[in-house]
Amino acid sequence: MLGIQFARDQQNGWAVGIGSAFLSTIDGGKTWQRGETGIDIRHAIFDLCFTDSKTGWLVAQDGAVLETRDGGQTWSVHKTGTHNDLLAVHSPDAKHIWAVGTYGTMLHSTDGGKTWTIDSQSSAEPLTGVDMAEGGRGWAVGRRGAIYRTRDAGRSWERQETKLPTGFNKVTAISENEAWAIGDAGYILHTKDGKTWEVQKGNDWIGMHDIQFLNRKHGWAVGGMGGIFFTNNSGENWIEQRGYIFEQLRGLCFVTPKEGWIVGWPGKILHTIDGGKTWEEQDGDTYNELYSVFFLDSQIGWICGQYGLILHTENGGKTWETQDTRTRVNLNKIYFATPTAGIAVGEKGTLLLTQNGGKTWNVEDSGTEKDLNDIAVIDKKLIAVGENGIAIEYTIPSITEYKPRRKWFEVSEIELPEIEAGWINLQTGSSAKLRDAVFIDTNNGWVVGDYGTILHTSDGGATWQQDKSDVGTPFVSGHFVAVHFISPQIGWILTNDATFLSTTDAGNTWQVLNETTKPMVDGFDSENNPMKVPCEINTAFFRAFGIGWAVGNHGLIIHNKDGDTVWRYQENDTSAFFQDIQMVEDNYGWAIGSAGKIVWTNDQGKSWHLQKTNTGYDLFGASFINRKEGWTVGRYGIVLHTKNSGQEWSSIDIGIHSNLYAVCFINNTDGWIVGADGLILHTKNSGMTWEKEKSGVNADLKHISYVKGVGLIILGEYGIILKRKIDTQS
Repeated sequence: MLGIQFARDQQNGWAVGIGSAFLSTIDGGKTWQRGETGIDIRHAIFDLCFTDSKTGWLVAQDGAVLETRDGGQTWSVHKTGTHNDLLAVHSPDAKHIWAVGTYGTMLHSTDGGKTWTIDSQSSAEPLTGVDMAEGGRGWAVGRRGAIYRTRDAGRSWERQETKLPTGFNKVTAISENEAWAIGDAGYILHTKDGKTWEVQKGNDWIGMHDIQFLNRKHGWAVGGMGGIFFTNNSGENWIEQRGYIFEQLRGLCFVTPKEGWIVGWPGKILHTIDGGKTWEEQDGDTYNELYSVFFLDSQIGWICGQYGLILHTENGGKTWETQDTRTRVNLNKIYFATPTAGIAVGEKGTLLLTQNGGKTWNVEDSGTEKDLNDIAVIDKKLIAVGENGIAIEYTIPSITEYKPRRKWFEVSEIELPEIEAGWINLQTGSSAKLRDAVFIDTNNGWVVGDYGTILHTSDGGATWQQDKSDVGTPFVSGHFVAVHFISPQIGWILTNDATFLSTTDAGNTWQVLNETTKPMVDGFDSENNPMKVPCEINTAFFRAFGIGWAVGNHGLIIHNKDGDTVWRYQENDTSAFFQDIQMVEDNYGWAIGSAGKIVWTNDQGKSWHLQKTNTGYDLFGASFINRKEGWTVGRYGIVLHTKNSGQEWSSIDIGIHSNLYAVCFINNTDGWIVGADGLILHTKNSGMTWEKEKSGVNADLKHISYVKGVGLIILGEYGIILKRKIDTQS
């Protein structure tokens, strides 16, 4: 909340905040009720002032002033004549109201809000970003929805309307008619004709601060909360590569479609060599906020930031050295025309030049004391934009005599070869999503899935029959996520709410083992009162006589020692939504899940330790062939591989951007991955190269396992079971 006020009786109170939030209480704050103000839910209400228990005023973004005469039950919006955000309001009586806001805005009313007088404000929007395309056409962007276009290399500018009050922070132009602008609340806008702007994403993030496209399809944008977004289709879809981290990312620079850097707060330097699937931190030995990064190639680069800081590297960021700038003002943008000639601009009109790669920086006269926020270099000139809407043209021979080298790449999508591999689509008679399979020999196997589905085969999977037992009543509802048999008679099933079932007669009847001991987690009822609620289990791993581990949402890991009635919690330091777990060699195991989280144990789960993956992609499936080597797969084609028990994970580029749901390696060279829309991939060389295998289906494939003497079994949506014979496992 951003503001709170109580009446003199200390019982009536009101509070305001982000998301157009307005709350009221009549019992001294014991309980609060949300009210509706009628303004855009994207806008924050910054302040309030009630003159009595009925009459009150609110001020908000976009110059909004609201009035109530009934204690906040209903609100009327007053037109004030400004679109600047209003931050504070005061009203000593029924007639007089004062409000102040951004850009020096001051306004008042002497007739109870019927009319308003603007005492002062700046009409010029601060400009925060500029970029120029070939032919002298480009854009500048700034606060209060400002987008300006020039057709004559900056000599004149015309405003373009977006109908959005949000502030914009950066713009990138790839041609005289096509550009992207980014700003507050996660907004990314796109123009294809140079005139009209369409929203590609927005109102879904804290803020976006920098953007770069390598061609008209492939681009990245970065922002608050550690957000990194990627598109490979001109922004029709933006993929979140990383996010929900307490960081502010401010600048980015890609030098190839695979390699790039991102900088931000606190002293954050991130480096990728796989197009952003994974990011590794580099050490700049600073906690200052870093605003801009520029690399000439994969080795030579500079960063600028708070308090006049400039960092330089000549080895791709393995080491960074501080350069003396002889200034303490914040530097907002850095650019180099050659390995020796560079420029940096910042607050209070600061303009720095170097002729020797930054060994010495000289302060030059910029002609202004206004903050300079961004620069764009075109043929023979440089344009800087900044505070109060300034746009200044410079001719600096050491910079402008060189034609800017745009980092422009044609990226060809990898086309994997597709072969017939002999996959057989087995008829199951089920339409449920199938989740897990187990075989006790080459003939007898079971498959479980959603809506209480149990399938059984006695001929090695050639035919399947649905179980007709009464397992669905009276205690069991939901989906079956795991199955385990140790003989033709004895088996167990685990459901998505942690109900644990057992059979001793080949599945003819099932018994609920944990009706009174089922694990529960903390939750809330419909009135937000704390209560115990069922677990949300996603999968489980079993071995021996019912010994198992199950994983689920909110960091859940539970363990059953010997197939008895009790599942016990195992602690870990994450809140990840775990999607898969695998145990090997008695004591070792890994659980993988959302936002690239992997935890590892070497003591059967008594302790779990977080491993570093450097990715923010969700992980869905894992396969370990021993306690040293394993693979994990996930969202948008992410594949990670380790050879040292997960101490280091490296990404593998398979040329696929589809979701990958499961992986199975039968030795250290031969492996399969299954995923969205019937995708099956196969490698024969530990993942160095992959080929597609025709599945004959379009449904998502969710599970793959190897059964000795039977072959590979794939499970998917709509009751799909695929089978393929393979050579004897090596």
